[in-house]
Amino acid sequence: MIPLILFTCIVSGYLISVPIRLALITKGWI
Repeated sequence: MIPLILFTCIVSGYLISVPIRLALITKGWI
């Protein structure tokens, strides 16, 4: 099983990276 701390780090990092990617995509399209 994946350790809870590692899983939390992956999930939190993904949640943080999503708005950044959306912002980059929006800037790229505009």
